[in-house]
Amino acid sequence: MYVLDIGKQELAVVDLQTQQKIYHWSLINPVFHSTQLVAVRTNGVDVVILGDGTAYKDGKSYSNTGLQGWSLSATDDGSKVYATTVKYIDDSHPTMGVFSIDYSEVGSGTLHIWLENVNKPAWGGQGVPNFISVSGDGKYLYTATNSSYQCLRIDTESFMLSTPLVTATLDPRGLYVLSDGRVMCAAVDSSGVSSVTLFERSGGAIKSYPSIGKMTRRGLLVSSDDAVMVEIAATSWIYSLSEGVAYEPGDLVFTPV
Repeated sequence: MYVLDIGKQELAVVDLQTQQKIYHWSLINPVFHSTQLVAVRTNGVDVVILGDGTAYKDGKSYSNTGLQGWSLSATDDGSKVYATTVKYIDDSHPTMGVFSIDYSEVGSGTLHIWLENVNKPAWGGQGVPNFISVSGDGKYLYTATNSSYQCLRIDTESFMLSTPLVTATLDPRGLYVLSDGRVMCAAVDSSGVSSVTLFERSGGAIKSYPSIGKMTRRGLLVSSDDAVMVEIAATSWIYSLSEGVAYEPGDLVFTPV
């Protein structure tokens, strides 16, 4: 697991079996709570990409990648990263960038990141996405926007709106595409009550999970095996999707299997 240590200003590499930090890599730029990170495996190599235009591989740093954004998501094969970027097409809309990723061992390691496509994400006036998550196969891009209070599904071939997932007056706080294509969308209602709704790949709601506290922005994380959901609130909680039980982080012990 890769973690940005804001206090020490380093990128920590954690062994999930031992729950120990095994490496710490120096960073090119200062990082903040808003700095985004996505780890991809391209050509059999793990590359960590930050939303500040830098990337890292086994401690080696790459600057000026051209990939900047406040929300990042990668396809399962590591070939593409979607980013809601900080660069503007005009005065009113930020861009949605699609970046291709390639790594080669030539020349002691060469990382290529290039902008493949750019769009102005204002799907029928639905607003600018605060969060994005792409399906593993790269067919659909899911977004959450505060201006229209919806989680949306976008066709990545046409970049047209496919299906709205939430149409109630909820304030989206995060979303995540599971490995089987189902989608989890976290939101806060007008009373300040948080919840996470699980959707079918087709867009139909399956069930809702009650939230323990009011979620922060980017308040939802899910483990790669889809077994554990982490809710980031004033006090963070860990929710076992298989057991349907919420734990405080200190109460949950991870046992290697």
